[in-house]
Amino acid sequence: MSFLSETALGWTNRDYATIIAVARKIPDKILQEDPKLLMWYDQAVTRTGGQ
Repeated sequence: MSFLSETALGWTNRDYATIIAVARKIPDKILQEDPKLLMWYDQAVTRTGGQ
């Protein structure tokens, strides 16, 4: 499963911990270059209280 698929599935299921865990496995530069992935990651962090 691709990062995008895992992130979308995590978002649908409100599995913010999975979104955060997967996002932390990829280089920050790549995350910063993809606005949708960055948005999902930022919102997941916010909704979990900034873990």
